[in-house]
Amino acid sequence: MALEIENIVNKYESVLKKYRGLYVFADLLATFLVLYALFVLLNMRDIFLMFTTFEPYTGAKYGILGFEIVFETLG
Repeated sequence: MALEIENIVNKYESVLKKYRGLYVFADLLATFLVLYALFVLLNMRDIFLMFTTFEPYTGAKYGILGFEIVFETLG
């Protein structure tokens, strides 16, 4: 009897771990999408032009895996 209960508890724990991982992924995805929408609405691309420390990097392009990525895109 105790062995059966332990097997049931182990099965439920493994299912809970799987769903916990999915919830963490869903939270991260939702956070990313909300922040992305806010940054697009507030036009955050131009933020680099406002700070003098970023001036030398503005318009700089970096080659990563054969793609040209502009500094503003990285930010």
